[in-house]
Amino acid sequence: MSKNLIHICEKYGFNVSHEEDCVTLQQYTPEGEDWNLYFDKIEDIVDYSENYDPEEDFKIWMEARGRVAGVPEPAALWQDQLWKQHILKEIVDCYNDVKSPSNKKINPFSKKAIEKKIKEFVAEKYGKHELENPSWNIKELAKHIAKGEVK
Repeated sequence: MSKNLIHICEKYGFNVSHEEDCVTLQQYTPEGEDWNLYFDKIEDIVDYSENYDPEEDFKIWMEARGRVAGVPEPAALWQDQLWKQHILKEIVDCYNDVKSPSNKKINPFSKKAIEKKIKEFVAEKYGKHELENPSWNIKELAKHIAKGEVK
């Protein structure tokens, strides 16, 4: 059982319990639904999350109105389903980042992305040993960037 995934689920408000053959995730939605998910193993939440259909869940609860106490009005119910979808997506995204941090997307205009490009340029043009050279300055590198030598 993945302790990382359990920790992530708990971070997003789920109470996690496990028996021999079942993992249960439980929490209350913003509209008060006692939301319970049951899986053979915690990793099954990934498939569930990727296939979660808020419309299907919405229809099930709309059909239950009048027979099940506490089902909210349609607009609030719909928001609850979107909230569930958001939480599930966040859990999977966070789990994927933990599993494969190298797959994490970097904003191409972020300082880290620019620094990475500069380091790649220096290593390619002058050799990796130059990455240790403290004499590189931003103005000099900016000239190379302006000339289009760094892509």
